[in-house]
Amino acid sequence: MTLPPLRAHHLVLDVQADDAESLARSLETIAFEIRTGRLTIGMSGGHDSGWMHSYAVDGTRTHADWARELDRWLAERNVEDA
Repeated sequence: MTLPPLRAHHLVLDVQADDAESLARSLETIAFEIRTGRLTIGMSGGHDSGWMHSYAVDGTRTHADWARELDRWLAERNVEDA
């Protein structure tokens, strides 16, 4: 079975923290770095949290491309499940 199509922005993220507040702060930092174009591939760590991430942008992808590929992928899965 193939993997579903990816959207234009794709983030793989593993975050660990000592408590919910530390986790929330980490996610806020990650969001800031995405918005400012500073997140790519790497890791970060501190006293109470850390994460590994891989963020990629395919500027050629449109929502229509993704939706068309998703429909095709779902149709293929339905045939395999039949």
